[in-house]
Amino acid sequence: MKQKITPFLFLTFSLIISACSPIATQTQIPPTGTSIPVQAQPTWTATPTATPTPLPLLITINEQANCYGGPDKDGYALIAVFEKGEQVDLVGKNTSGKYWIVIDHKSNKGCWVESQYTVAQGAINTVPILIPAPTVSSRPSPPENLVVSFKCTKIHHQGSLTSWQTFLTTITITWSDTSNNEKGFEISRNGNPWRTFEANTTQTSEDIESKIAMYGDISYSVFAFNDAGKSLRVEKVLTYHCP
Repeated sequence: MKQKITPFLFLTFSLIISACSPIATQTQIPPTGTSIPVQAQPTWTATPTATPTPLPLLITINEQANCYGGPDKDGYALIAVFEKGEQVDLVGKNTSGKYWIVIDHKSNKGCWVESQYTVAQGAINTVPILIPAPTVSSRPSPPENLVVSFKCTKIHHQGSLTSWQTFLTTITITWSDTSNNEKGFEISRNGNPWRTFEANTTQTSEDIESKIAMYGDISYSVFAFNDAGKSLRVEKVLTYHCP
């Protein structure tokens, strides 16, 4: 005998089947050609640290000083004359520390000045030791046969009412020119520059007049010079008296 399925049983059966079936979910897919943003990674910036600025290396001239092309005033040309209070850049020193190597701002050349005439400032312990360039072999040879002599003369003066006398000391300096490439000669008197002469000069003189008797010592030194530098000096000391 056939059993009839009632509407109530059919509805119950349909609900059971629906509950057992998987439920489809919709996933959104980005359209083709659209990039997916990537979160940027943070970047780290180093914090700069302060670097101390070193003091400039300077020297101050504490009295007038000559600056030469090397550590020998008789072997190198004169580059500059620095005045008291002038400041120049310090770039080096020689092995003994007797000379500083500095920059002359007028000629923009390096030259050597004796440290005894200067006051240095800055980290002078970092100053490099520099070796001077060799002297140029074409500088003139030194003069020879330097002779210094004097002559004393009494000079009588007659006035309208009185007469008097003075003493005239004439000092003569002579030397021999031994080179053929000098530009001139220079004479120092008692250690100070006195006179400069053209090439081929071999003598000069001076007169000292006084109303009283005179005596004393005077030193004269002579050297030749050209663009390459100076020759060695020759020197004589004159002891004179008049009368």
